[in-house]
Amino acid sequence: MKTLRRLVGKLLSVPPVLFARRLISDNTLGLDRVSSAYLKRMQVSPGAVYGDRFRELKQFWRVSNVGCLRFFLQNGWPFSRDLQDNLMKKFEGRVAPDELMESYRRTEFHYTAILTLSMDRAEWLIPFLPDLELLMSHKHIRVLEYGCGVSDFGLLLAGLGAEVTILDLHTRRLQFAQWRYERRGLSCSTIQVDNTESQPILPREAFDLVIATEILEHVRNPLALLKQLTGALSPDGFLFCSMGAGFDREVGGDHLEEAAKIGNSDEYKKYFEDHYRLYAVRDDHPWLFQRVSK
Repeated sequence: MKTLRRLVGKLLSVPPVLFARRLISDNTLGLDRVSSAYLKRMQVSPGAVYGDRFRELKQFWRVSNVGCLRFFLQNGWPFSRDLQDNLMKKFEGRVAPDELMESYRRTEFHYTAILTLSMDRAEWLIPFLPDLELLMSHKHIRVLEYGCGVSDFGLLLAGLGAEVTILDLHTRRLQFAQWRYERRGLSCSTIQVDNTESQPILPREAFDLVIATEILEHVRNPLALLKQLTGALSPDGFLFCSMGAGFDREVGGDHLEEAAKIGNSDEYKKYFEDHYRLYAVRDDHPWLFQRVSK
C-alpha cells in the first residue's frame, strides 16, 4: 500500500500532471490562506488563480492550448527547471552590447511564460504587504517597479491604491504588463527602455517605493543603476530588492559577468550600506530596505 501511495505521489508531481492540477485547483499552489487571498485580488476570470493566469498568457499572445503544449514539450513545463534552463541557453554567446536587446526580443514569449506561470514575484512580495499596507494607510504611495516583467508586484499594489509606474525594455513583454492593468480597470504610468546599454534618467525623489527584484544582475553597471534608484526615492523612501547588499547570483544566460564583478565589489557594498537600512524581514528574506536620509 505504501509503495502504491508513493507511486501515485510521484505521478501527481511530474511536471505535466502538476501543471494540469494547478489549472483547475487553487489548493495545488501550496500557499497559505493570506497569500492565496492576495492573489485572488489579482484574478480576472473565475476559477483557479493559476488557470486565470494561463488564460491571460494565451489571450494576449494568441496562442492556443495546442500551441502552448508544443512550446512546453520543446522548452520544458512550468515549475520545471528545464523551462528556465532552456531560456538561459538562448542567451549563451548572445549578450554582447550589440546582441543583448535582440536576445530579449527573441525570447519575449518564453520569458513571459516563465514569469506568468511561476508566480515567483507575487509570492515574494506578499509577506511584506502588511508592512506596506500600514505605510499606505498613512500616505499616498508612489511606486516604481523597475524591470517589471509581468508586473505582479505593481498590480498587487495598484489594487491597494498605490500610484504605480512600470519600467522595462521596449518589448511585447512590457505591452503584456500594461494590458494586464487595463483589463483589471487599473491605471499605471509606463517608462520604456529602448536598449540594454543605457539607463533612463529617473525623476528625483519621485517615488516612495522602488521595486527592483531580479534586475541588478541583468545590467552592465548595477552600481550606476542603484545610484539612479536611490536618487529617485523620496527621503526615507523604501527599496524592495531581492539582492540587497550582497550579489549572490551565478553568471550565465542574461546574468552578466560585468554585473557580478561590480556587484561583488567593495564600492557597491559600501554604497548600499551607506544609503539603506534593513526595514523588514519576512520568512528569512531581508528584502525591504529604507533609504537613509543624508
